[in-house]
Amino acid sequence: MKTAIQFFPVIFICLFIFSCASAEELKTSPTQININGSQLTLDVIIWRDFTPPTEDNGKLLVSKVQLNLIVGPDILSNIHLVRQYVIYGDDVWYADLQNIGVNGSFVEGTSSGGPKWGPDVLVDVVLEFTYDNKSYKILAPNQNIEKVQ
Repeated sequence: MKTAIQFFPVIFICLFIFSCASAEELKTSPTQININGSQLTLDVIIWRDFTPPTEDNGKLLVSKVQLNLIVGPDILSNIHLVRQYVIYGDDVWYADLQNIGVNGSFVEGTSSGGPKWGPDVLVDVVLEFTYDNKSYKILAPNQNIEKVQ
């Protein structure tokens, strides 16, 4: 008789594989979301730092996302930013967000430690967030990875 521990690797692999979204699936996320009459859009600043002293090939990818309330009731204090996905071709890097805060008409967060893609390449960025116990994804397509010197 097999024990639960023997099945753990299979269970872990299945949960890991099926909980990860593909690049193709993520790119189908909308660029605007309307929740209870509140229209939301996403702005992104994404960069790699090449300021000396650093390695010749620069530091790891850093990204700041900003979920904007365009019109409608202010729901931002009830939004929880979960993670962001950065898509380069078929490759997807994702990270939980840090330094999260609400600032007037937007809520923002940052992530760091990403891959050394770019600079000066276009990526798609998807923000995952929750509101009222429901999960949402919003897309900011064609974001240029900037080079900071």
